[in-house]
Amino acid sequence: APETFFMNSVRSYSRFGYDIEGTDPITRSSIAMANNGGRISTEISNERLTYALMGSGLDFDLSSSDIPVPVSVNAESTRMGISIPTAPIDAPADMALNLDFNGVTMSEDIWGLFDPGAALPRDPAVLRLVATGTAQLFTSLIGVDPMMLSGPPGELRSVDLEDLEISAAGASLTGTGSVTFTPGRMIPEPVGSVELALQGLNGLLDRLTQAGLLPPEQAGMARGMAGMFARPGAAADTLESTIEFSEGGSITANGFPLR
Repeated sequence: APETFFMNSVRSYSRFGYDIEGTDPITRSSIAMANNGGRISTEISNERLTYALMGSGLDFDLSSSDIPVPVSVNAESTRMGISIPTAPIDAPADMALNLDFNGVTMSEDIWGLFDPGAALPRDPAVLRLVATGTAQLFTSLIGVDPMMLSGPPGELRSVDLEDLEISAAGASLTGTGSVTFTPGRMIPEPVGSVELALQGLNGLLDRLTQAGLLPPEQAGMARGMAGMFARPGAAADTLESTIEFSEGGSITANGFPLR
């Protein structure tokens, strides 16, 4: 029987942080990062690698004589995770990717650089991506020498977009979908569809124009392009689009050909 190994590690911590300061004859800078605790978990075997990192209350601060204002970014919680196969088996193996940044805000000093009139809402931003799928490996990833590989170590077989959300400045993009990949293609060729919904685009364009960040004619072009690739949703100021990937490499958005 082949040799097997397994390692599992879960570590919790109450606080993590660092402070870095640098000076030279011309500039002075400092970087500080800290959070209010979290957890790190790792599982590794000859068949799979899983890594997850979670934290709460992230604070990041940067100041330098080279930048006009201090940079201060905060997040209520952060989470990153990945699970991938590490050994070739007869059937495609499961994989997963998880990114989740909640309650992301930045200081009023930064907002004031490009939106001093507060035309854009300061709502906390959200970035969330949850994807699962399968991959077929051709060679083991444990101990492999990249210089000895004659090609990719494996191929994607499927990807399921379970949750996508990007929310900031009063607008949000959400999506779900599923695609499969034809084996043996040098360039991955997806077949399937993704459903996207964009809420608050018109309001965001109005606010960008009000803030002087977007000329009115460019805002009009953006609205026209959105109308070509999307359809009005049930809620106010909502656009929906179905991105379809077909065999042969064609891509359409609500039937409009993109490729």
